[in-house]
Amino acid sequence: MLERKNITLTLAEFSKKMMAFNKGAEVYIRENTSAIKNLQEKIREEEKDRINYLKARFAEYLEPVTKEIEEDEENLIKAYNLFCQINEIMEKMPDHTTHLKSLLIASPLCHKSEYTSELPSEDFSFLRLWFLVKNPSSNYVPEIVKQDNQAESYAIDFIDIEMWHQTSLEKEILQMT
Repeated sequence: MLERKNITLTLAEFSKKMMAFNKGAEVYIRENTSAIKNLQEKIREEEKDRINYLKARFAEYLEPVTKEIEEDEENLIKAYNLFCQINEIMEKMPDHTTHLKSLLIASPLCHKSEYTSELPSEDFSFLRLWFLVKNPSSNYVPEIVKQDNQAESYAIDFIDIEMWHQTSLEKEILQMT
């Protein structure tokens, strides 16, 4: 019975407000601003934490804190140097009708699950952005690709920087730097 009374009172109150609104009166809708403010604050804090996390992770590549990251950076530079040497040889060839169609490069990086478990991986995004920061004049961007005819086999490819599609993570990090 109490529920019916509450519903009736609520409807009567709503009807009064609607009549006042129809007559041009200002109607105020009460909001739970403390809940909204708390939610907004929580979102800001989570975003701040995420930015701090991304900055810290990227800093690990800019100033390597582990031997493993240093080796990964060296391996990426070795792959890039090989790619550049092959491109130089191809440019010197007088006959451009016969050429290498693919310049996929095998590298120890391609055997690491943190780079190949999902493509593109977050870890490889950090390594790729490190490469671009350290080689700003490069016209190519490294990419790990799955080789079609071989199960669980990956290679490094370098694509033209104009053809590179940044991931949302990479865009976010580039905006911070």
